[in-house]
Amino acid sequence: MQFPNVYHIRGSQFVFFNGPGSIIETAYGPRLIPALNTGLRGRLQIIKKYEIEDTRLQKFLKLYLAKLGYLKENNVRIFSLPTNASEKIPATSPLYSTAEFPREWRLCTKSHNSNSHLHILFKAIDSKNCPVCKNSETSPAPFVAICNNGHLDEVNFDWLMHQGKKCKTNYYYFEVTGSSPLDAKIKCPSCDVEKNVDEIIKMKTKCTGRLPEKEPLSKISHGKHKENCDEEMSIVRRRSLAVYQPEILVLLTLPKYDRPIVKVLMNSTVKTTIDTWRVMLGNSEYNDEAAKKLLSSLRKNVKQEYVNEIEKFINGGINELLTIYDSLYNPQQTESLYDFIFEEFEALINKNNTENFKMLDPKIVPQQDKIPSLLVYPIEVLRTVTVQIGYKRIAYHYGEPKMQPIGEDIYSDGTLWFPGFENKGEGIFITFNGNPPDLSKYHAYSLWESEESTKQKWPQMEKNPQLFTWLHTLSHSLITTISLYAGYSSASIRERIYVNKDGNKGGILIYTTSFGTDGSLGGLIETVNNFDKILDQAIRRIKICSNDPLCKEIQKTNDRKNGAACYSCLFISETSCEYNNTFLDRHMILGD
Repeated sequence: MQFPNVYHIRGSQFVFFNGPGSIIETAYGPRLIPALNTGLRGRLQIIKKYEIEDTRLQKFLKLYLAKLGYLKENNVRIFSLPTNASEKIPATSPLYSTAEFPREWRLCTKSHNSNSHLHILFKAIDSKNCPVCKNSETSPAPFVAICNNGHLDEVNFDWLMHQGKKCKTNYYYFEVTGSSPLDAKIKCPSCDVEKNVDEIIKMKTKCTGRLPEKEPLSKISHGKHKENCDEEMSIVRRRSLAVYQPEILVLLTLPKYDRPIVKVLMNSTVKTTIDTWRVMLGNSEYNDEAAKKLLSSLRKNVKQEYVNEIEKFINGGINELLTIYDSLYNPQQTESLYDFIFEEFEALINKNNTENFKMLDPKIVPQQDKIPSLLVYPIEVLRTVTVQIGYKRIAYHYGEPKMQPIGEDIYSDGTLWFPGFENKGEGIFITFNGNPPDLSKYHAYSLWESEESTKQKWPQMEKNPQLFTWLHTLSHSLITTISLYAGYSSASIRERIYVNKDGNKGGILIYTTSFGTDGSLGGLIETVNNFDKILDQAIRRIKICSNDPLCKEIQKTNDRKNGAACYSCLFISETSCEYNNTFLDRHMILGD
């Protein structure tokens, strides 16, 4: 239920769709989600209470951002968005402030000049009322301007219509000629200049460098936060997916991290206390007296239950505790992004069960067509932590979009906080029952051999891009087919592709940890019983596409992220694919 001036979203929606920098469409008009420091104003002090303590993800996040050039010496921490229920405040009270955007230009959709398709586009300087009919029920303009560096601004219709020439008008005729705002023409009532919306969208404008989400709420209409930018801006519909593409990271909770003592040592206050104790101890021996000093410091700073858990290990010798502690925080344990991914692959292969990670015995699926024999493991329980690190805006010009990070130094101590959420679900893990297929004899093999463009972001590509593409292509076809058997949409299912350090083994993790009922009813692991049929249908989906022969004729090139793949055969929901529907090629499976 919604209340006036309050719009409710789930924590997962905030991370996946409605995070800082996004425009959310509400019953009260479009609203811009500002930066964390601005949106959570007045409640910043409670963020520590909602920290998600996951050392592994923090280390991965820090390394990932450093490689992209967004992080230097900062620490990173993750929190889940507070809710009205968790804060015990009425549902009518907003927790996160937003701002109207766009707000400078508005559209009056009432009939004008006896023409039901003739609207008025006007600049709302002093009033939101239509300057022609005085209607007060006007709406924000349907277009915004974006650039590949993540900047966002209102559309300057005056400049687009007159190219800098002076004109005394304060409004334009906006005549809709089709079912979409794109099918419209704009005309100046003063000088009769007329342009189609399609023509305006193709016009190039210099980027204003504006980031309205980083402006104070009271100044978002004045464009105060600007950066120097040499990019060109694209005019897009404000509801377009190009306006906001979140950058998401997901890691599994692995068995070796799923122990009570590890959870205690992941606590930031426990870590600070131990680090301070070691500095104070200097070169002194880690003896019983030193252990007593540590326990004394812990009792002053952390929960008694944490002290009790640590005391168990100290009684058995403090060195065991420090060995576990160093394995969590020693950067040498995980020197690259790939180490984190390979750590997951090893855990899946070794099948060690804990409370948050339970794998059952595999089903052996015999060879079918060009797919070798597979081992399919049901995963009864798995826990994931998902975090949003930033977003991109996809302007319709050449060039790679640049991510805008959303981490905020909330407490002015050099620590950047990122929004995330943790959840449990289920999954299936698919790997080879023997060796993978020999892909080197396929024509598509050489076409994928030089793929270098995103190895930094997806390190699994480093070892064997052809095997990665083979697994990813099969994964997409399986997800679409599995959704028919599991009873929920493919958008509820996610994937991860693994290739080992030698590049000769790999696997596919298909899982769901969605909020609500999906992901907790066992529907996904039940599909293992029918996996022979599912694999057969998945192969047929790869062989035949309704867009053939056009789809099948596509070959991988240096400027293409895919080979033969399209929405009719392999593309799936953006929420499901960790790799943005890239690195797909039917030829890599079919061998033609």
